Amino acid sequence: MASKYRFYILVAILAFTGISLTIYKNKVLHFPLFTDKTIPVWTVESHISFQPTDKDVEVSLAIPGNQNNLAIAKETQISGKEYEFTIVENVPHREHRRAIWKASGVEGKQDILYRASVYDVSQSELEFYKADVPDVSVEFNEEQLVAVNEIVKSINVDPKKDEVAFIDALLDVISEPKLQSKVTLLLGSKPTKTKRLELAQLILATLDIKSVLAKGFELDKSKKKQKLTAVLCVGDGDKWRFFTLGSDSHKLPPRFLFWQRGGNSLLDVTGGKDVKISISVLKENKLAGAFAVDTASDKKSMLVNFSIYSLPISQQSTFKKLLMVPLGALIVVLLRNLVGISTSGTFMPILIAMAFLETNVLPGIVIFLLIVSSGLAVRSYLTRLNLLLIPRISAVLIVVVFIMAFLSVLSNKLGLRQGLTITFFPMIVLSWTIERLCVLWEEQGAKEVFVRGGGSLLVAVVAYSVMSNGTARHMMFAFPELMLTVLAIVLLLGRYSGYRLSELIRFKAFDEGGSDNV
Repeated sequence: MASKYRFYILVAILAFTGISLTIYKNKVLHFPLFTDKTIPVWTVESHISFQPTDKDVEVSLAIPGNQNNLAIAKETQISGKEYEFTIVENVPHREHRRAIWKASGVEGKQDILYRASVYDVSQSELEFYKADVPDVSVEFNEEQLVAVNEIVKSINVDPKKDEVAFIDALLDVISEPKLQSKVTLLLGSKPTKTKRLELAQLILATLDIKSVLAKGFELDKSKKKQKLTAVLCVGDGDKWRFFTLGSDSHKLPPRFLFWQRGGNSLLDVTGGKDVKISISVLKENKLAGAFAVDTASDKKSMLVNFSIYSLPISQQSTFKKLLMVPLGALIVVLLRNLVGISTSGTFMPILIAMAFLETNVLPGIVIFLLIVSSGLAVRSYLTRLNLLLIPRISAVLIVVVFIMAFLSVLSNKLGLRQGLTITFFPMIVLSWTIERLCVLWEEQGAKEVFVRGGGSLLVAVVAYSVMSNGTARHMMFAFPELMLTVLAIVLLLGRYSGYRLSELIRFKAFDEGGSDNV
């Protein structure tokens, strides 16, 4: 009883491991599940230029981080050898990220590039901040504080009852073309949109309404010069509303990339002048599978770095075929143990199905029948020579090779390109098959030979239909962990001792006869 439980525990562990790793690679590493489709990938790039004015130079740039609907796949930078580059995460607010370059003794105009690949992770809702919203320090003098209170009183909306309506009204007040004297006192004569939103954030802070000021842009098409849009984000960490000047909508486009979330500034340059920054976007369509491999490799994922993807391309192409063998073995087990189809050997149908992958099924069947029938004729003649087993098998092998070479040459002369793929058939297995079929013919007759030979061919065709399926081939190569699940199924089928489908059909006549006699 204990061994029985151990067996089922082993099967459960294998199946659970294979399925869990597959789900992990699909959900976390974003490997496509059913087909290697193409996905849009945006390469965003910031170009910073400045003239150094001091011996020591430091450049600090706010950079994007992962969002609930967009993810950063690959980050690179281009700068001089003198620069030391680091990325700083503002824990616990990972969204506040900055790229920092430090150098000493640089001369002449400096150019620094930051580049990142961004892709859509297909989430419906935007997750803006995962942690608590940081407090905003409010520094108003007495005169400014009086102006703020008068602005709040002039809005006929209670912020505690209708926060959204209050913020909309507040933005309307501070965005009027002709500024009121109170707003002018707080903003100056020529305020920018960012300054207006900063003022709104400070006013909200006096009312204990937490908010985050962010900047970003919509990922749409390729653009050489991308302008950042300032956004006031109000929420409590779970539900967010987004406010922009000149818009009544509190939602953002589905592919709005936040370049800067929180923080003091977009760009700080210490020891430099004539600072300029430009952001550009390039949209490309890339294969989802290849892109997921590159992304996981950059993240140093053990599941990818120590996998088939780490092999050279030539060996990967070989494994694309070998990884289909477990599916072929599963088909053989199903058709033999559950259906009851007789075959000549266990591995022969799998190997023939693999040969069909190269020759296609119809030409493959013709080639298989020609080789086997010719080999059987030669083998029956060798029986009369009373040869020992090993010399007889060797002779059959030589004859099989000769037949394959002859058929290839003949196909080439006739212009039949399919015949040139005859070399994909496993000659050793064909030789043993011919030997076994011939012995079977002598012991049990021609009928059993046709049953097992035809059964082998039928199982090979069914296995080929599964192994040649594009989705199946993609899943077995992208998720080789599924072999553990296939192994679990084979082990379960190995414990099956019930009736086969062919036996149920065969014994049906007994059941009908018994019913008539009642």
